[in-house]
Formats: sequence, structure tokens, C-alpha cells
Amino acid sequence: MATRRRPAPLDLGSIPEAYDFNATINSRPDPADARVERGKDVALFVVTLVLVSALASYCLYVVILEVGSADQIKWAQSLLAAVAGGLLGYLLPKQK
Repeated sequence: MATRRRPAPLDLGSIPEAYDFNATINSRPDPADARVERGKDVALFVVTLVLVSALASYCLYVVILEVGSADQIKWAQSLLAAVAGGLLGYLLPKQK
């Protein structure tokens, strides 16, 4: 396995005046904080997925079995179209 060579230290006092440098120092996130953040993201995703799936299932039930009035079926069709549009927008992001 090849070893990585450390770059030579840069003497900031000897940089020519023709150059303009900006430096930022970014700290690495704490692994425990990152784990908690990922857990919150996964939990939010799962809860959202369950709620949207339940809503879509109920709408499919109303539309396919025609158990509601005409207004309820229209309402269910509108929600199914919104869920399908949101799913497509999530799966197929806008290209730049």
C-alpha cells in the first residue's frame, strides 16, 4: 500500500504580494452528533413514508372499490395524483 506524503509546510510570511489567499478552518463534526442526526433523519423518513403509504392505500381503497360518494372519489383521485407527483419529483430530480 502506498504511503501518503505530507505536503511541505507553507511559509505564509513569504507569499508574494501579487497573490491573495483566503483560509478557512472547518472542524469535523463529532461522530456521536452525526449518528444522532442520521437517526433523526431516518426516523423522519420512516414516519413520512408510513403516513404517505397509509394515505395512498386509503385513497386506492376508495377509488378502486368505489365505497364513497362521487365527491369522495374525486378527493381520493386528487390525493393519489399529488402522491404520484411527489414520488416522481423525489425519484427524478430536476436536472441542471
